[in-house]
Amino acid sequence: MSNIIKLKKKDKRFVGSLFFFKRYSNIFLILSNYKRKHIITLTSGNCKLGKNKKKKISPFNMLNIVVSLKNALLKNNIKYLNLYLKQHFSRHFFNLRKMFKLNEIKIDKYIFLLYKSYGLSKKRKVRRI
Repeated sequence: MSNIIKLKKKDKRFVGSLFFFKRYSNIFLILSNYKRKHIITLTSGNCKLGKNKKKKISPFNMLNIVVSLKNALLKNNIKYLNLYLKQHFSRHFFNLRKMFKLNEIKIDKYIFLLYKSYGLSKKRKVRRI
């Protein structure tokens, strides 16, 4: 049995979009509603745990980010998320997915937004995800 959740047309208003990406030593989570209106931006620097890379990327800090995200989801009545990934798989993605399971945040879809520097027009292999 698959884990994909089937939603009715009227339930689309309970679906939000979450963009996840990493830039240098910072992790970004951007939450928007079903109309793509921005709700909140969470970064690893917001948790006031530390300013260096080791402290920003720690799983404890990520747990603080997910708790803040859950509060925003409850406040805006969002039950399901479409997760947009703007980076390759890394340990941060797997830590985030584990934190979502612990905090009972449901993911409807995983969507990858990877930009390729070159495509098939130059007769090269397409880059892997």
